[in-house]
Amino acid sequence: MHSLVRVYVLKVHRTLGSDLQDRNDELQAELEGLRTRLPESRHSPSWGPGGRGRQLSGLSPAGRSLSLGGS
Repeated sequence: MHSLVRVYVLKVHRTLGSDLQDRNDELQAELEGLRTRLPESRHSPSWGPGGRGRQLSGLSPAGRSLSLGGS
């Protein structure tokens, strides 16, 4: 009896894993298609995993203007 349950669980696990991999592949292909539609100026490695986006020059990380002297 236990071996039948184990076989069933393994079969379900493999099926779900395969389904998830297929869905992941579909989403990855869709993402790549969307990336190709981005304008070149927006297509940047900073948008990848761990990227923080681009910082505009003249702004601090907090988004405040940087002054070069004076008050």
